[in-house]
Amino acid sequence: MALTRATDKIIGNSDGNLNLSGIVTASSFSGPLVPSGDVNVGNNIKLGAASGIVTATSFSGDGSNLTSLPAGLGTALSSTQTSPLNKLYYTNRVLSIASTTTVDHPATGTGAYTQYADIQIEDNADLIIEDGDDLIPDILGLGDNGSTGAGGLGRLRVDTITNKSANGAVNFPNGLVGTSATFTGVLTYEDVTNVDSVGVITARSGIRIGATGANTLISGTASGIGIGTDNPSNALDVQGGTTNTAIVARSTDAKAQISLVDNSTTSVGSVVVGAEGDNLFFTSGSSGAERLRIGSAGQIGLGGANYGTSGQVLTSQGSGSAVQWATPGYGVFEVKHGSSAQSIPRVTYTKVEFKTETYDLDGLFDTTTYRYTPQVAGYYYVAFNIILSGQDSGYEIYAEIKKNGSSVMKSHSGGSSNYGSISQADVYGIVQCNGSSDYLDAYIWHNNASSASRSPDVNMTRMLGYLVRRT
Repeated sequence: MALTRATDKIIGNSDGNLNLSGIVTASSFSGPLVPSGDVNVGNNIKLGAASGIVTATSFSGDGSNLTSLPAGLGTALSSTQTSPLNKLYYTNRVLSIASTTTVDHPATGTGAYTQYADIQIEDNADLIIEDGDDLIPDILGLGDNGSTGAGGLGRLRVDTITNKSANGAVNFPNGLVGTSATFTGVLTYEDVTNVDSVGVITARSGIRIGATGANTLISGTASGIGIGTDNPSNALDVQGGTTNTAIVARSTDAKAQISLVDNSTTSVGSVVVGAEGDNLFFTSGSSGAERLRIGSAGQIGLGGANYGTSGQVLTSQGSGSAVQWATPGYGVFEVKHGSSAQSIPRVTYTKVEFKTETYDLDGLFDTTTYRYTPQVAGYYYVAFNIILSGQDSGYEIYAEIKKNGSSVMKSHSGGSSNYGSISQADVYGIVQCNGSSDYLDAYIWHNNASSASRSPDVNMTRMLGYLVRRT
């Protein structure tokens, strides 16, 4: 039926409804069209009056104005269904969040995800992840942050991270991994398993490394660093507990050593105490030369492994030189007055000038000062015999040995004119010397009646001595 004239009228049924069959053609329709049931357009299109679902054998167009469609994980390279590019997809790298967005997936979901490799949160925008929810960037693993197809290796590009309420710290229950991080405030560690830091770590109650025993505690105070103690008394205070070895210094080199440096030491390595195998060594001097070594058998070495030979002793070379090994002598010496007679005044103790050495095995007698200076501490036997010519009978003669200018032994004799006017006195005994500065010399005294001086016999006036026992 067609209504073709303005004067045509349509009379509805008694129930108020207008029932039309066939094709109704008009230039326009005014007002809502409310069908009582589904509307079928031909055989291929169906409009569901109650469900609101449009059913068709196919739809054509890009669908850009359609709403409430699922987002999808990519865009086809071609919209032509018959093209192979319609089955190949791409996705942009960066998902930009320009306004505050909250991720709150249903409780039945395992997590929210996106194909975008990077999520960039713009200034003045927040991305809020609700408690119990997860957000996984780069679910397809197409980003360049890992192997293609790995999934979940995307990035959040954000300037600030806080808790959901923006008033507290973020919790990382499974750890935090990165190549670098900068903390301008306080970084608090609570029950952490591993900390790898190239900067300064400050701990309130010390740091425990490895096991939880007391010897693994590292603490710091104004006095210094404590290992195994929270109350260090020096710059480094190591508490080894009940073990005898508190510190171990190891090296993979042939030597392990500790260098001691004060405010005037030349450099590290100048003054050292160290080990080489089972040997202990010490160095000193600007070059760090080895001076002393104690071998594994307890032997002492000078300048390295110079242990000397059997029977040698360490000999001082004075304050400016290092000690040396020397074969110990017994200080054997014997000297006589010499070729020219000495004039001995009466009633005056006069040192006898022994100018000729018969024996001086260790070079201890000085023929210019007429002193014997032993160089090994111990007890020495010494003897002095004086033959004085020109003595009259009844007059006295004394022979005396002094140590450092003080008398240690003396003998007395009288003169005789029956034996060529010769007087003789002998003195001998044991004297202790310190082996360095103590010295011995011999003196004579006479009171011959004549005022003239007397002369010792050049050959029979002698002094001798040797070491009896070391101290």
